[in-house]
Amino acid sequence: MFTRLLGIAVLLILAGCASTPDRVSPDALAKIRKVGVMSLAAHEFDRKYTGLTVFGNEYEKQDISAWNVDDEYESQMHRAVQGLARFEAVRSNLIMCFRF
Repeated sequence: MFTRLLGIAVLLILAGCASTPDRVSPDALAKIRKVGVMSLAAHEFDRKYTGLTVFGNEYEKQDISAWNVDDEYESQMHRAVQGLARFEAVRSNLIMCFRF
């Protein structure tokens, strides 16, 4: 009995993943005027080196938030979205909620 339920659950999950999401209607898409721009890409820099043996492996993690790479990404995305006539790009301050 358990194996049947497990099999049905797996089939339902796979069927849910295989279905395509509904597309946005043109009317709803025409109502979108503002687009939020936010980058979470560059907070940490990971450096890994694989040596000849396990004893030669190196791993280092550095905080690069002071480099302001995210700010540069956001400004590039902002300029790209502003190039599209129908959208107004808005820089989001929501990012401060996620920084620790």
